[in-house]
Amino acid sequence: MVELINAPFMLISTLISLFIVSPEMTLFSLLVLPVMGTMIALIGKSLKRILMKHNMNWELSSLS
Repeated sequence: MVELINAPFMLISTLISLFIVSPEMTLFSLLVLPVMGTMIALIGKSLKRILMKHNMNWELSSLS
């Protein structure tokens, strides 16, 4: 229950601190990091799909 109250407070206080230190860097980070995270997640999923397909082919060929 305490964590439910503490987490939003920590997030807001961290964002305020970042804006105080460097507003430009904070805005840049808030815009770029989600885009980069999405791109990394998509690449990771596609690599996982390719590796799973390759692994399945490897298992089938080793059974023969």
